[in-house]
Amino acid sequence: MPRYVCNSNYCGTEFIKPNKMEVDYQGESEIIDVCPGCDGYSFEVYGMIYGFVGSGKFKDKDFVIKKLNDMIKPEVDIVVSGHSPRNPIYKDGKIVRYDNVDIWSEDWAKEFCWTEPIIHPADKNNRKEYFKRNKKIAQDSDKLVCFINKGQYESGTWNTIGYFIRRPDFNFNNLIIYNEEGKLWKTDDLPKWVLGKMKFIENIKNVSGLF
Repeated sequence: MPRYVCNSNYCGTEFIKPNKMEVDYQGESEIIDVCPGCDGYSFEVYGMIYGFVGSGKFKDKDFVIKKLNDMIKPEVDIVVSGHSPRNPIYKDGKIVRYDNVDIWSEDWAKEFCWTEPIIHPADKNNRKEYFKRNKKIAQDSDKLVCFINKGQYESGTWNTIGYFIRRPDFNFNNLIIYNEEGKLWKTDDLPKWVLGKMKFIENIKNVSGLF
């Protein structure tokens, strides 16, 4: 969903839908979009916010980068990441970086997107913080793009999906799950608790074709 940030008079208000205002311009009446906070008409428009998350067992970096290139419009879209500490890379006995979906997505966004990625790191020694982190990712994301190996049903990624599908505005069109073969998960392979949610979605046949 597009987002707007007002830059009139140092306002800075963030909003989803501008107000309409009638103004007189050179003797003629016009309707223009204005900021709900200050009635200013100078604001920047941002596009979709994409959450890119994945299991630490997902190893296909090239495929994740391909999906980022395919889906993200760098000039307007924003990437959300959880800055996972999975798969550390060591040098001289010290961790120099991590190798996983979160980090690949962060690095890509920092290089190509006009807006810095939204990063929600968590204390790796505090399990509860991971749940809070996952919830923030789910709440921030307009679309959630997931990378999970077939047959893997326990991971932080599923926890994030759980928060995402519990949102009041949830729509299955905004949930995308890929397996290690680069294919979308089939409906029948999804966990039962996800399938249970699908019973409440209208036109289930059309929706299930996404997976």
